[in-house]
Amino acid sequence: MIIDKRKAIVFGLIVAAALMCAAIGGFLAWRAGHGERVQAKVDVGQAGAAADAGVNALRERAAIDQAHAQIDIKVNGGIDAIRSAAGSDAQITPAARDAGLRALCGMRSYRGDARCAALCRTAGCERAAQ
Repeated sequence: MIIDKRKAIVFGLIVAAALMCAAIGGFLAWRAGHGERVQAKVDVGQAGAAADAGVNALRERAAIDQAHAQIDIKVNGGIDAIRSAAGSDAQITPAARDAGLRALCGMRSYRGDARCAALCRTAGCERAAQ
């Protein structure tokens, strides 16, 4: 009987050790898979964010191009109006020329021009709003 009890205890310990090993192995397998699933979700989120950023960049670029086209239309309209105005071929007085240049030099796109810098130092220029 004592041998049967020892065998039962040894068998029980072996079974307990096997169950423990199986539980640890299962936990490690779950943990490895869990990390991969989390990383996959992060990757999907990052891909979606990158796609959204690309779409937003394209929309912004289209808006800028449209604004530039509207500016070109306005500038060309002004040029045509000046060229077709009565007396547009007449000699311009220096005072009128300087007034026009000061107005032009007040625009952001001409602020870096050397001629505007010289004119604005001597005659002063109003600056266009940012």
